[in-house]
Amino acid sequence: MNIYYIANSKLPTIKAHGYQICKMCEEFSNLGKKVVLIYIHCKGNTENIFNYYKIKNNFKIKKVKIFNHLKYKFFLGRYAIFLQKAIFLLKCFFLKIPKGTIIYTREFEVAWLMNLRGFKTVCELHSVPEKNKNLFSYFLNDNIKYIFITKGILNEIQKYKKIKNYLIAPDGVDLKLFDISISKEDARKKLNLSNDKKIILYTGHLYEWKGVDILAKVALNLSDEFLIYLVGGAKEEQASFIGRNDKLSKNIKLVVHQKREEVSIWLKAADTLALPNSSKEKISNNYTSPLKMFEYMASGTLIVASSLPSIKEILNENNSVLFSADNNDDFLKKINIALNMDENKKNGIIKEAYTDVLKYTWEKRVKNILNFINYIDNEGEKIYE
Repeated sequence: MNIYYIANSKLPTIKAHGYQICKMCEEFSNLGKKVVLIYIHCKGNTENIFNYYKIKNNFKIKKVKIFNHLKYKFFLGRYAIFLQKAIFLLKCFFLKIPKGTIIYTREFEVAWLMNLRGFKTVCELHSVPEKNKNLFSYFLNDNIKYIFITKGILNEIQKYKKIKNYLIAPDGVDLKLFDISISKEDARKKLNLSNDKKIILYTGHLYEWKGVDILAKVALNLSDEFLIYLVGGAKEEQASFIGRNDKLSKNIKLVVHQKREEVSIWLKAADTLALPNSSKEKISNNYTSPLKMFEYMASGTLIVASSLPSIKEILNENNSVLFSADNNDDFLKKINIALNMDENKKNGIIKEAYTDVLKYTWEKRVKNILNFINYIDNEGEKIYE
C-alpha cells in the first residue's frame, strides 16, 4: 500500500500538528506501508524533520514551493490565507502520484480535490470551521473516509452533513519517550529545579483557549512554597500571556519551547500536571484531543484537568482530578486536593491513567486507521474505536 500524506503545513514547526503529522508517517511506514510526506518548503529552514522530531528516517519527503502568505497579510488580510490555500490546491492538482495510492490529509479541500482526481482518500479532521459552513459541507463527500479525533467533531458535522464512512481516533503518545525511569528528585536535579517547592506544571502553547490564564490567576493565591511552570510556546506567545495578565505572580515561571525528550523529564519533575482548557471556544470544549493529555497520562504524574466534553472523552474521575472549567476557585481547590492527596489514592489514579493510555499509542492508532481504510462498510454509519 502506498500512502501520500499531503500537508498544507510548513515543517518542522514547534506546533503540535507538525509532530503529529510526521509521527503518523513514521508509524504508517513501521507497519510496512510506503509513505511519501508532501509539505510546504519553508525558505531558510534547513532543519531536517527526522532529526527535529527524533523519528525514524523511514519515509520519503517531497517539498512544495509556495509563497509565504504572511508577507502579504498586511495588504490582503484574510485573503492572503485564501490565496495560499488556492495555490496549494493548484499544486496538488498537478502532483504526479502513482495510481492506486491512498491520499491522507488533514485538509478537507485537499481531500475533495484528490478524491475528484480518482484517488482513494482519507481526511483527518481536528476541528470544524466556524465560518463558511455551507462551503465546508460542499467539500465533504461520501466517497472520502473521515477520521475525527473526537466525538465532538462528529456531532458538530452531523448537524448539517450526514457522514457515513468515519472513524473516531483520538491522538496518541510515544510510551518509550514519556514512560521513562527517573525519579522526581533526579529529574529536578537535571533541570536545576528546587526540591523544596511544590511544582504545578503546564506544557504547550499559551493560547487563551488552552486555559493558561487561569494559572496566572490561581498563582496570586498561592504561597511561596508553590511554583507554576509554563513550559512551551514561542516568545511572542509569552509576551502576549504577560500582556493579558498584568498582575503576574512571582510564582509563575515561563520556559521557552522544549523538545519532547526534555518535556518528558519536566513531567517527571512536577508534583501535578495542569490541563486547564477553557470552555469558551468550541475547539477547546468539543474538538481538541491534546497531545499533552496523553503524554501526561504516560508520565506517572497526577493530572488536574478541566471537566470538558472533549477532555472527558479520555479523562474521568478515576484517572485524573477534574475541575469546573474557567472556575478559578474550583481549580485552586482541586490543585490543593491533588497536592495533599493520600499517597495510595494518588498512586491509584496515576496507575489508572497509565492503564488507560495504553490504548492510545501511535502504533495502535495507525493500526485502527489502516483497518478502517481497508474495511468495506456496506451499512455505513459505523464508528471504530
